[in-house]
Amino acid sequence: MATTERTTPGGVKPRFLSRKQTPQTERVRLVRPQAPFQQEVDLSPEISDISRSMINTYCRFDATEKLQGGLVVDAYSVGPEDLALIMPIPIEEALDNLRRDVKRIDKIGLDNLPPEWSLIRSNAQATVTYKEEEERIARGEPKTDYKEYLPKVSGFDPRLISTKALDEGRERIIEGLQSKRLKFDPSKPQSVRAAFFAYQRYARRYYYAQEVAYRFAQYDDQYRSKLGAVLEEDLSDVNYKIVWDQADAFWMMWERPGIVDNILYANWHEKRHQKNWDEGKIQMFAFHEPPHFIYAYLIRREILKGNLDPATGILPIPSLGSYQYEGIAQTIPNFAPIELDSDGILATDVYRLEKRAINNGLYILETDSRLTVGEVARELRPYMLLKNQSEIMTLLQEGISQPFERAYLPVYGLSDYFFMDFAKKANQIQRNEFLKLVFKKPMTPFQLQVAADEVLKVA
Repeated sequence: MATTERTTPGGVKPRFLSRKQTPQTERVRLVRPQAPFQQEVDLSPEISDISRSMINTYCRFDATEKLQGGLVVDAYSVGPEDLALIMPIPIEEALDNLRRDVKRIDKIGLDNLPPEWSLIRSNAQATVTYKEEEERIARGEPKTDYKEYLPKVSGFDPRLISTKALDEGRERIIEGLQSKRLKFDPSKPQSVRAAFFAYQRYARRYYYAQEVAYRFAQYDDQYRSKLGAVLEEDLSDVNYKIVWDQADAFWMMWERPGIVDNILYANWHEKRHQKNWDEGKIQMFAFHEPPHFIYAYLIRREILKGNLDPATGILPIPSLGSYQYEGIAQTIPNFAPIELDSDGILATDVYRLEKRAINNGLYILETDSRLTVGEVARELRPYMLLKNQSEIMTLLQEGISQPFERAYLPVYGLSDYFFMDFAKKANQIQRNEFLKLVFKKPMTPFQLQVAADEVLKVA
């Protein structure tokens, strides 16, 4: 993977940064793995052709979407064998190509292919389903039923996270606020919110994007070395550049591992996010975002070794791969010896609880037509300290009406819950083993569950 120096906005390199920098990605011939089975007919040429076809289609399709201000690929660990082939492609042609390749995979049979082909096939089907849903909504037709749509585009059934888990998360936040010596009534949601806002007033805040970028890089240096030690990897060459945006969207940071550059977008939207850049939030994003780039880097290396098919190196969005990708990033401190201070812990707990609450709110709205967005927002508000009633309603409305948000918002809460649950059940040896596996083997949510169960069986 090509890398770029981390920079602050304006292109100023932090003075403390002394990592070795690498030139643009070397041109290497990908080693295509052979299927671990015996066949009377050699399927390798057919498999390689499908793989190349999907890579080229996704790269060209992504180029088309970018011309319209969108995207269809979230992370690249590979590109087409000839970069000059990345030319825009009509959307219908791209979808036809993906449909055709899915049929070719089905003709071969997943049982006759390496395990990663289950994810490759499912990701292609997810893209087709997602784009068809966008077209359906644009025509004014009813949206696809949630229990049919979510498994196809994200790989898991919609489900509630228990109220007990939400209440435990809220208790952790209350304990965090009490440790700040704030006086409030824990039994009253309004009092808890008032205490949180009081904490925010004196918490260390950052009012300039350059300051945020500098502080972020400092924390990244600390956390990355701890993660690298567990993975037994030198991660110093995995770099990125920060690009500031002012998007009216739910995200504060959004990473884009690329063929040439790694880009970390940071959101400075005046109303939605600018006021929320504090010390705790920066710590949380510093352990969450860089592992996305590390994941793409290590997957690329597995591809170059011939351990994975090259098509595994394309992560579309939304897709089944996002469950693994987002879940492990948000739970890194539960696997590696990363120490957050009280502000970082509190920010992580607030973020985690919000994502779980949003998952539950979307599920309720999708499955119970008697309830309104406003009613559900009021029920969620005790679990979402960073959002007011209007902001919660906006998130919920986007989450039940927009094809992308319908597919992606539940991923955060449910994948985080899965990895947290595993970390609680596992000992340190098992956590280390699972962490290494997750950073080298892309899986569907089902495969990930199977892998977790197998690791837990070994003492």
